[in-house]
Amino acid sequence: MLTFTYTAGLGLQGQPPENNNWLRNAGGSPLHHRALRGSNEYIPITSSEASPGGLGACPQLVTLTAHAGSRSRPDIYSLHGTIFILIQQAEEVTGMKVVVEGCCHGQLNSIYDEISRRYGSVDLVLICGDFQAMRNEQDLNCMACPPKYRAMGDFRQYHTGERKAPYLTIVIGGNHESSCYMQELFYGGWLAPNIYYLGAAGVVQFRGLRVGGLSGIYNPHSFDKPHYERVPYDRNAERSVFHVRRTEVQRLALIRERMDVMMSHDWPAGIDQYGNLNWLLKAKPFFKADIEKGMLGSPPAMELLKTIKPAYWFSAHLHVRYPALYTHDAKAKINEDEIELDLDDGNPDEITLDENPDQIDLDLEAEVDETPPTPTGYPRTSFLALDKCLPRRKFLELINIDVDQPDQPLSYDPEWLAILRATHKTNTDLFNQIDIELKWINSNISDLKIPDNFKQLTKPLNELAEETNIPPSQLRTYQPQMQNNNQTDAFCNLIEIKTD
Repeated sequence: MLTFTYTAGLGLQGQPPENNNWLRNAGGSPLHHRALRGSNEYIPITSSEASPGGLGACPQLVTLTAHAGSRSRPDIYSLHGTIFILIQQAEEVTGMKVVVEGCCHGQLNSIYDEISRRYGSVDLVLICGDFQAMRNEQDLNCMACPPKYRAMGDFRQYHTGERKAPYLTIVIGGNHESSCYMQELFYGGWLAPNIYYLGAAGVVQFRGLRVGGLSGIYNPHSFDKPHYERVPYDRNAERSVFHVRRTEVQRLALIRERMDVMMSHDWPAGIDQYGNLNWLLKAKPFFKADIEKGMLGSPPAMELLKTIKPAYWFSAHLHVRYPALYTHDAKAKINEDEIELDLDDGNPDEITLDENPDQIDLDLEAEVDETPPTPTGYPRTSFLALDKCLPRRKFLELINIDVDQPDQPLSYDPEWLAILRATHKTNTDLFNQIDIELKWINSNISDLKIPDNFKQLTKPLNELAEETNIPPSQLRTYQPQMQNNNQTDAFCNLIEIKTD
């Protein structure tokens, strides 16, 4: 017997063919499936079971047990909330095991231990914000939250080298962070060995997978402001420092090559309409007012989702697991053999939204002299939000993603480097300038591997006390000193831009 476990909430949608060998489970969300090559062969399923909670409105895991000897895996579709599972005879393609985590809240040890317990070895971990990279107690004074909730967490052990992350980990920032440290790495960098921060906005590649991220949360009062915050932060800057800015959103909106994964801390506004909304309102009834006003989530994040059309979009922030599927073109097909999905009936759980006064216009046409080229995106975006790391909470999800460069290390993304260079210049024809800068990148940077240039620049509090003759009890009340980070300097020198 072979047992395959699939994660609910992600995957293709389509109509199943008429066949008695389909397994039909009602009330579920679409399940993730691995891309398969080969001819279909219907194989009887001997048993099917669900994780605790059953196959209700929002299942977590479905385990299928199939006859051995045929190297078969199920192909999974969803139609109007009904899950259909087909066993295929297929040749398995090379995949990468990616674990997505919601809000970290400094609980790195628990997260890594749970990943190891559930999944064993994995290839990549993605953490969707509230990472809380506290190097010493002074960093706590830069985190926007009531003092009683400020805690050092586990990160210090990874920063000092006492521990090392067992899996390559890519993170974005949220709204409860060591903001002074993340400001040092504005364009991204190693927070600790094997833990990479994408910066205020960024795109990297790993084994051929393009991973992008937008740090922080949306606040309309800060959106058009520059990044003016510097330590020591006052009460206003303590919060505005993690607010998303138009500059980073516009840079991400300039992406034209296909994007596989995007991460944001808060949800794209309106994405709630594309999942099981009735279930969400029962689980989080206090969301209803914001949902009815169209104000749950980030308008610029939704504009980015519609513009760059990634295959996956992962978020956290609202402390609930919620899958959704956004179709960019109702007539789009995943492949020639797939039956077209008719969406004319709409979402039965959809509620009418008032016009959102904070609707974001990325206004890219004002930046260019010609019509922007059409991005090369995916026809559908699978969205998944996850909870925070607590017992009996759904904060982890395993996804198998096919990759075409299994030997590629974590690397800079050439298009993103070109976008950064282009947006640091005054040329108004941005898309033409990006083409020029991409040629410069290809000609001047032969090795795009992200260097292992992490240095521990901030010392533990007891060492600072010895150097300054200031008691630790007094030092812990200060905010840290702003410092130039060697990684930011090296990155800006590499692509020949000035630091923001």
